[in-house]
Amino acid sequence: MSMSISQQTALALIPKITGCISLISSLVIAISIFRDPKKRSKVYHRLILGMSLADISSSLWLSLSTWPIPRETNILWAVGNTISCTFQGFFTQFGISSPVYNVSLSFYYLLAVRYSWKEERLRRRAEPWFHILPLLWSFGTAIAGIFLNIFNSANLWCWIAPYEGRNDDVAEVNAYRFVLFYGPLWVAIAVVTVNLILIFLYVRSITLQSLRHENRVLAMQERADEFYYDQGWESRPAATAEADVNQRNSQTSSQMLSLQRTRISMFTKRRRKVFYQSLRFALALYWTWFPITILRILQSINHPPVYVIYLLAAMNTPVQGLPNFIVYLYPMIIRAKRGNPQLNFLVWIQKALAPAQDEYTTSSFLSSAADLQQGGPTASVATSSVVKPPDHPNPDESTLNPNPAANSDTMKNDIER
Repeated sequence: MSMSISQQTALALIPKITGCISLISSLVIAISIFRDPKKRSKVYHRLILGMSLADISSSLWLSLSTWPIPRETNILWAVGNTISCTFQGFFTQFGISSPVYNVSLSFYYLLAVRYSWKEERLRRRAEPWFHILPLLWSFGTAIAGIFLNIFNSANLWCWIAPYEGRNDDVAEVNAYRFVLFYGPLWVAIAVVTVNLILIFLYVRSITLQSLRHENRVLAMQERADEFYYDQGWESRPAATAEADVNQRNSQTSSQMLSLQRTRISMFTKRRRKVFYQSLRFALALYWTWFPITILRILQSINHPPVYVIYLLAAMNTPVQGLPNFIVYLYPMIIRAKRGNPQLNFLVWIQKALAPAQDEYTTSSFLSSAADLQQGGPTASVATSSVVKPPDHPNPDESTLNPNPAANSDTMKNDIER
């Protein structure tokens, strides 16, 4: 594909800009987690930390774009040599750890949401694999690439590519690309998608159960009031007598039913929030890797390259840390905004990045993740509580814990920030 100087300049310049943006974004995430011992103690935040460190490494080397490419290739701004190109190729290949970390994060959400794994169980049985698999594959394939002499100029940067005198078998090099990088990448995208669907189906199921249960509770509450009026304790209130209705709702039986309905509603609401957060991380993954995937597919079928696809690949691939930064901070910004609506956006970001405070414990947007691990909703009615959700489609009200203080001692220890 013949490109003009302006087109080559854009392809060489854009990765430097987007790579630096990604580098800064990932550094901010890593620093905010490192400086907060409460975040460091949670599996979720340690997964985000691992992903951010992978993004830092990848973004740094991709931001160099064509600089490390050997000078003799005559690629625009190429001033490197074989050694610099090999270094960049090594860390570009190491970047496969980021989408594999997305797989680990999707399994975290699946285990916490659908299977109600507690923090301790996740830490002991799942977290080691959450980190071992991304690091093992990325380091292993990057080291293998050095011995195979396959890290050469790939036009946008150094990566797996044929090069005369080192490895000029095009078919073999293309096979390495798909086996070492694109195959695992597409598997990662597929696994994240499947896990997301499983979480969606579960949340949809419990939402329908919750709606049925809420209707049941409303009917029971109406029957309780009906019985109260029929006994002659008071005359039946008129439709407009809101004060009398509120007074009736304060009665013990109605209040208990209302409390149970609130807890069930909170249970499903928080699970929906966690699902949407996992969806955002999946969308960040799709947005980052879609253009480069399309580009490689076109190349593999010998389709003439499309400059716009080249440009999008040069922009999106190095900036992978930015969408993760936005998604990670989103619930904390929402929390900061809810607590300080009069402040501006920059202050909300500052509060979101600040070490977590005790007063934010029960108001964290992601508190549902740990709440799920406890197997029940938290509710700020009377006092904080955790209630076991119904396990069958038509739960009886007796399955709910009527004691508002039950399990409250365990809640604060498992709430995510």
